[in-house]
Amino acid sequence: MALSAQRGRQADGESATSRSSSQSSGWFEALAEDVAEQLRELDPEPALHPEPALQVPVGNLVSRATAHVAVAPVSAVAPWALQKPDLRYPPPPPPNPPVFTDKMDNANVSADHKNGTCDPCVFFNSSRGCSKGTACRFCHLGNHINLDKVKAIQRPRKQTRDKYKTVVQKLLQQMELNPDKAHEELQAEANKSSYVRKLLQGYLDGNESMLDLEPLPQFPMAYSPMPFRPPIPTPMHQPLVYPVHPTYLGPPPHVAGPMPLCGR
Repeated sequence: MALSAQRGRQADGESATSRSSSQSSGWFEALAEDVAEQLRELDPEPALHPEPALQVPVGNLVSRATAHVAVAPVSAVAPWALQKPDLRYPPPPPPNPPVFTDKMDNANVSADHKNGTCDPCVFFNSSRGCSKGTACRFCHLGNHINLDKVKAIQRPRKQTRDKYKTVVQKLLQQMELNPDKAHEELQAEANKSSYVRKLLQGYLDGNESMLDLEPLPQFPMAYSPMPFRPPIPTPMHQPLVYPVHPTYLGPPPHVAGPMPLCGR
């Protein structure tokens, strides 16, 4: 009897628990449907892309409610985030190297350089450099300095120097309009005189040529160094020499002679 009574009480408890759980689940489902209805009223237009539903687990039941996800506009995204390097295609090849001219291709410049009859490029030896590179038909081999030629450079007259300066400055201004023609004319002017080549070198390096400066005046030296001579030694016994005066008053008292004896 006791066992049957205990089983009856357990069955009553289980039925009460099931009724309470069913009542609570029904209440939550009604609340979830009410919330979903309010959300649909706030956003009546259907979304173009279906949004994932938010699942809220409660016990053994799962209720679904629509959840809005904030998506940033495309304009708000950083531009670098949208740009990606295209690795499917290799980078473009570098430009073609300059084409050699006939003079460079035939190696006449090298032969003329060895013989000392080449035409040195006026831009290559300067700080500016030659933009043509190996395509330049003038000599780029360097080592054109000749001490004999440097010593033989003579400073022309002022009228001639002013003329050279005017021509060189005019040709340098034409480099931006027609660089090839100006280069040819500068080479021709530089070959006329070593002074012009040196003057042009100074303009290209950004400073005036030293040949264009007036020579410093040569002043005689204030004194010339004399050879060192040792002093003459003083003799041990030097005779007493009295000074010569216009009026001789006799010897000084400390060297006076013996006093004369009186009364004898």
